[in-house]
Amino acid sequence: MPHKIVFELDPASADVNVLEEGIVQESVLKHGHEDIERFAFFIRDDDNIILGGCDGEIWCGCLYVRRLWVSEDLRGNGYGAKLMLSAENLANEKGCAFATAHTRDLDALSFYKTLGYYVEFERPGYSQDSILYFLRRDLAGK
Repeated sequence: MPHKIVFELDPASADVNVLEEGIVQESVLKHGHEDIERFAFFIRDDDNIILGGCDGEIWCGCLYVRRLWVSEDLRGNGYGAKLMLSAENLANEKGCAFATAHTRDLDALSFYKTLGYYVEFERPGYSQDSILYFLRRDLAGK
């Protein structure tokens, strides 16, 4: 009996993780790469409510910051820079050679540039004339 292809709108995170784990395990087996190390740093208030944070992955000597967000009322107080520095410190401990991130927001682009990131390449063509910027910063690692 043939297998079905099933469309799912807003799939469960656990289901999507099956895909990523399959890709990672294939890379480990075929190429000897190490497993992905996922991380997150959070800003929490006294009630343990998340007011910001960043998450990402360390893999093959690279730090990838997937998401960075700080609540509107905390912006401008250095929390974004502190979160990025926390991630970069972790990456340096792990021997990463460089860090990467991406953004479509011009305000965020200038923020990353103040931290020493540069545009490695950009991809135009998104709606409302948006451009996706892929950013990089060399680290003290390897």
